Parts: sequence; C-alpha cells; structure tokens
Amino acid sequence: MFPLLKKIPVRHIASLVDVLEGLGIDREEFLLTANIDAAEIDSKENHFELQHYLSVVQTALDISQCMDLGFRVGKHSASLDQGNLGYALPSGTTLRESLSRYQYLTGSNFTITLTVEGEFARLTARPPRQNILLSESQTSYLTQAWLASWSQWRPLICEPDGFFEHVYLGYREDCDPEIYTSHMGCGVTFGHQQTTAVFPATYLDRILDLTAEAIDSTCSAQRDRLDINLDIKSRGIIVDIHSLLAKSPGRIPNMKEMADSLDLSPRTLRRRLLSENRTYQQLIIDFRLAVARRYLQSTNIPANEIASLVGYADTANFYRTFRGKIGMTPAAFRRAEQSSAGTDSSPGVVNPLVTEAVDSKEK
Repeated sequence: MFPLLKKIPVRHIASLVDVLEGLGIDREEFLLTANIDAAEIDSKENHFELQHYLSVVQTALDISQCMDLGFRVGKHSASLDQGNLGYALPSGTTLRESLSRYQYLTGSNFTITLTVEGEFARLTARPPRQNILLSESQTSYLTQAWLASWSQWRPLICEPDGFFEHVYLGYREDCDPEIYTSHMGCGVTFGHQQTTAVFPATYLDRILDLTAEAIDSTCSAQRDRLDINLDIKSRGIIVDIHSLLAKSPGRIPNMKEMADSLDLSPRTLRRRLLSENRTYQQLIIDFRLAVARRYLQSTNIPANEIASLVGYADTANFYRTFRGKIGMTPAAFRRAEQSSAGTDSSPGVVNPLVTEAVDSKEK
C-alpha cells in the first residue's frame, strides 16, 4: 500500500509559515504569494488539497532558498503534528511496542517499512505510487521533515545524541552533507534508490521514559488540540484536569489521585466541579472520547485497540459510551471523518515486527 494524504492538515502549513517568519520572511507577503487566505490557517481543523500544499512548499523553498527548511519545520512541529509518530509515540512501554501501532497510522508522505537485520534496524521510506510528481526539492523537504520527526524519540529512549547511525538518501546530493549531519548527528550518503535510515536494534527494547519531563512537548500539543474539541479554554479547574489527564491518556487517575495532583482535597475538587455543573466522571468520559475521536480521525488504529489506549478495559463499554455520546459507532464516525478529509484508509507501514493485526470489527 502507498497511502498519501489527499488533503493535508493546516497545521503543516502553519508550522512552515512560522519557520519562514523566523527566517525573516514577511508572513503576509508569503501568504499572498502562496495564494493562502490568512483565515485558512487560523483554524486547526482546516485541510489543504495535496496539490495546493505541495505548491505552498515549493513557493517556500523558492523564496527562502533554505537548504534545510524541511528539518527546521520538522523540528518546529509538535510530535502529535507528525501524524504517524505522534500518535504512536506515547502508546507503548517500549519502542518496539509503540512501533507495532505505527503500522496502522496514516498521514505519511511515504510508505515506511521497518526491518531488523542483526544489530541494526532499518526504516525505509518509499514515495507513494500516486499520480503526483514531486520535484527534487519537494522530495528533499518531505524527507528532511520526516527524518526530523524521529528526534522526538531521543528523550524517550534516554539517548542524548542522534537517533540514527547512518542515513542513505534516495535522491541526488542537494546541499553540503554537513547540513544533514548537523541536524541528525550521523553520517549521510546521497544517490541511493530509496531512503533508508539505520539505527541500533537495541533501541527497540528500551523502556520508554514517559515521565512528564520527557514527554512534555507531546502532552502540550495534545492538550492544545483537545482544548479545541472540548471547548474548555475558559474553565480553569477543568483545563488543569485535562492537562494532567493528557500526560497519560491510557491511565486515568481516580478522584483522590487527581485531587492530590492539584493540591486539593477530594471534597474541594468535587465542590469546584459542581460549581461548573460538571462531575469528575463526566470529565473523564469527555476526555476519553475526545482522545478516541482524534485517533479515529487521524489514524487507522483499530477501534478496539483505541478503547484500550484511552483507558477502557471493557471494549463493549467503550462502544456503548461512544455511540451514546457521539450518536454513531466508532467505525461510522471514522468513515465519515476520513471521507470528509479525503484520506486513504490503508495502513501506512509494513511492519514485520507485528505478525497479526488487531481485529477491529464493531461489537
């Protein structure tokens, strides 16, 4: 399968515009040149047609003449904005376990294959088989952004240096190789048939450090996006609760634990929530369903696995709650969302570490 987003989330262009501003390029002038209405990038839920997105990227490359623009944008983007990696990132105990979910995720501009041979693991990125002809500079930009996204894993596996041992690039040399080396901390060679990034296989079984410090940027991005869905920006105690919940969406603290985290007594927490006509249980349900909707919108993780990821031990209970609150089954919600966004529903990764896909039939 060679999926490619037919519509690109606006956050990818918003990050690009932010980086260009940092390079001294006037925001309004760039938006005008790239044929973008400023209002289009104000809503995080907007999407751009693929061809328009690629045109915007090419315009940015032409104007900036920045040879490492993809790296800059990739590092500027929060991990959840990376699509594939962002949702897999905090979902397992080890890197191997997290990558087992990576096979279900859509949104990559490449098809990614993970293989393990002896001491090394290899990620091979192949361009999509679509009627899309990428320029060499667009290919370089997208590859750089993808490679940069892997820097998100370093703090989680307690690796202070670069993630990769070596990267073999599937295109001709487009700049000084030192530019790549400075961003990735490893050697690179150009001119290969496909892009392959090599890292030690021992990384796969390292226990992920999911402490607040290590995953703070991921949580911040998740909180920002959930706040929009939950419309809680103006509600102080509720914002604090959702911020804490976002740090470990699969493990929901009870009310006493949450009160302790907020330096409150359970009685005070209950009283403050009731003053806003809410209960702690209602907040938990709202939070779980908000995360579940995001998974259903942006990934192909099976619905029964999403139930586990958001803290439901009983899958049937998840289906009942989702249908009761949202008005449709998780599968129907996903079909409607992916249809409106124009996404391909095929898995984005061929992962030999996973021998059996999770059954996603509705119950």
